Amino acid sequence: MTRVLEVKDFNFSYPDGRSALKGLSFDISSGETVAVIGPNGAGKTTLLLALNGILRGKGSIKVEDLEVSGSNLKEIRKRVGVVFQDPDDQLFCPTVNEDVMFGLLNLGLSDEDVQRKTIETLKILELEEFGELLSHHLSAGEKKRVALATVLAMEPDIIALDEPTANLDPRSRRHLIETLKNIKHAKIIATHDLEMALELADRVIVLNKGKIAAFGRVKDILENAKLMEENALEVPLSLKYPEKN
Repeated sequence: MTRVLEVKDFNFSYPDGRSALKGLSFDISSGETVAVIGPNGAGKTTLLLALNGILRGKGSIKVEDLEVSGSNLKEIRKRVGVVFQDPDDQLFCPTVNEDVMFGLLNLGLSDEDVQRKTIETLKILELEEFGELLSHHLSAGEKKRVALATVLAMEPDIIALDEPTANLDPRSRRHLIETLKNIKHAKIIATHDLEMALELADRVIVLNKGKIAAFGRVKDILENAKLMEENALEVPLSLKYPEKN
């Protein structure tokens, strides 16, 4: 598989001097899903926002062969799409169609291509009947899918998702998980939903106090009770009591 993301010795500190990320190094390959887990305040969201240059730190982040730096940010943000935890931070146009079209129009595409990509993306996410609806009238699960659509339409190499299942009811959560399974892009998902991580991820990064405590295959990490306890986490119930599942 082709490596699409390489992070080397990356550090980030907030303006008040507080260190949020410390010496992070990892990589992601094309088509791979990596979950980032850890307690509150571990630096998960900060990491996602650094991947396309929303936050700028020290060290190296490369998307394919392109460094995340000032002169490259426009291209980087085409390649790395971020889906925020709260879809209301991402949806600001009157209708679903307009929200999905917004980024495409900024790419300078023709009206015909914008319309085609919008229709195709909404169909992939089973939102084709939502185009003319008001985004802020949708349910939480529907908003999450529309926010994902705004990123997917841009055809990025990597999709970074921050707590995608947060605040969803069981049916909406299941629908979103099945949707993410069918999206073959490289994905990095910051989450507290360890059952979702077990189901979707190939590998897992355990982040704690801004440092990588562990990085490895999903089951090897999540079934390690000592490692999980040391990082304020718990083994998922499906691994802890497999006979009940």
